[in-house]
Amino acid sequence: MRLEEHQISELYNSLAAAEQDELIRLLSKAFKTEISLMQEALASMPLEQLMPMRDIVRGYVLTKKNVPSIMDAYTALDTGKLPRKISFGRGREPADHAD
Repeated sequence: MRLEEHQISELYNSLAAAEQDELIRLLSKAFKTEISLMQEALASMPLEQLMPMRDIVRGYVLTKKNVPSIMDAYTALDTGKLPRKISFGRGREPADHAD
């Protein structure tokens, strides 16, 4: 078993059944062909296909497992140092025409 096959299998097996189904659907759409992550199917794939597939699976798993808490991120900010007024430049001042 190649390293990429092993990594894909471990990542895939760490997901819930619904997430596995979603991942298969997304991979099939991305590669424009039916994808199976069973050991026999992975063994028959060329390395050029396994490497990007492994990276996609890794990104999917990281996204599913590491959902940040926006409230925790906000409370960690020191909002006292944020500016109270924002401007985007000065408008043109009207010209005095003595015509």
